[in-house]
Amino acid sequence: MRQLLTAGAALALLITLSPSAQAGDAPPGVIGAASTSIPFTYVDNRMMVRCTVDGQGPFTFMIDTGASDAVITPQLVRMLHLRDTPAGKTGGVGNGVVDTGSVALESIALGDLRFTHLPALVLDFSAIDRNIGFTHFDGILGYSLLKTLNLAVDVDHHMLTFSRATIPPPRSAHVVPFTVKDGLLHVDARIDGIAGSTIIDTGDRSSVTIFNRFAAAHGFATRYRALRNAVTGIGIGGPVYADVFRLPHLRLFDWQLDDLVARASRQHAGAFATQTEAASIGGGVLKRFNMIYDYPHGRLASWPSTLYGTRDAYDTTGMWLSQSARGPVVAAVMADAPAQRAGLRTGDVLLTVNGRRAGGWTIPGLRAYLGALAPGTRVTLTVLSHGATTTRRLTLRELV
Repeated sequence: MRQLLTAGAALALLITLSPSAQAGDAPPGVIGAASTSIPFTYVDNRMMVRCTVDGQGPFTFMIDTGASDAVITPQLVRMLHLRDTPAGKTGGVGNGVVDTGSVALESIALGDLRFTHLPALVLDFSAIDRNIGFTHFDGILGYSLLKTLNLAVDVDHHMLTFSRATIPPPRSAHVVPFTVKDGLLHVDARIDGIAGSTIIDTGDRSSVTIFNRFAAAHGFATRYRALRNAVTGIGIGGPVYADVFRLPHLRLFDWQLDDLVARASRQHAGAFATQTEAASIGGGVLKRFNMIYDYPHGRLASWPSTLYGTRDAYDTTGMWLSQSARGPVVAAVMADAPAQRAGLRTGDVLLTVNGRRAGGWTIPGLRAYLGALAPGTRVTLTVLSHGATTTRRLTLRELV
C-alpha cells in the first residue's frame, strides 16, 4: 500500500510511492528555456501556481517539496479525457485509507519550461477541499519535476524561478546540505536542543509537526503546557489529532528560530505514527526565508524574508471550520475554548461574522480575518444551529 502523509493543520502532502510506482530512475524530460520565473500565491501557507497540463488549462497546482511525484484530481482526469488505472489504497496521517489511481501525462508546462512523459498519482481531494476550504485545487507538483532543477523561492515578491543552471545565492545566505529519501527532502535540525532529521514540506501549512516516535522518546507530549488532543487538520484518512504548544527553540538551516507553534502527533495509525524522522517543517516556518533548492547538488540556501521576525500565531477561537453548501460549518470544537464557552457546537453553520455574510469568505480567508483580531476581541456570530437561527458571542483568547 502506498503511504501518503497529509499533514498540517490541513493538507501537507508528504507523498511516498511504493518503489514500483516511483518516477525515480526515469525522470521526465524537460524542454524549453534554461530558466523561467512565474508568480505564486499563498493559500493557507501553501504555494499555488498556474500551469497547463497536456496543453490545456491553466490549472491550479501546489508546489510541494513533501511530494515525491505529481498528483492530479479525478476531476482533472475526466476533463482531460485520460485513462485512470486503479493503483490500490493510500494511507495518510489520518487513521483510514482511500483509493488511488495512476495516469500518464504527456506534459506539464510551468512558464517557459515543459515537463514531458510524466507519471502522476490520481487522488480525490474533495473531502480535504471541504475541510480546508480550498476554492480550487487541481493537483500537486513534487520531486519528480523538481529533481533536476534549481528552485528559487522569492517570498518577498511571490515569485518562483525554475532553472536548469545553478542559481547563486546571495552572500548573506546560509547553505546547508539535504538528503533525499523516497522523494522527500531531509535536513538536520535541533528541536529545542535535541538533534533530529526533519522533512522540508512546503505542502504543510503548519510550522513544526513532531512525529509520534520522536515526541514519545523525548517527552514532547508532556514537557510543555499544551492544548491536548486537539484537531489540528483534516488529512488523507481523517482528522489529525495532536498536542499543540509553543516550541522554545528551533535550529534550522543554521538559523535560530524561537517561540514557534508546534504540535506533537497523537495519531495511533497512519504516517505520523510510523515516521522515523523527528519532525516535518512546514510553510509556517519556510515562508520566513527566501530559499534556493539546488536539487542536483543537494544544497539548500536560505536567507531571511520580510516575514522572518513575525510572531507565530495560532487559532484564538477553539473551533475547526469546514466548508459546506450553506457556508462555513463548525467541524470540531475544543474543550473549554472560546467557541465552546460561547455555546457553539459541531454542525453549526456560520451565517454572519461581525455583521458580514460568512459565505463571502473562503475558509482560509475567514481564518485569516479572525486571526488578525487581537485576543480579547469579542466576535458576534449568527449561526444556524440544529435548525434554529441564533446569535453567539465569543471572546478570542490565546490558546497556546
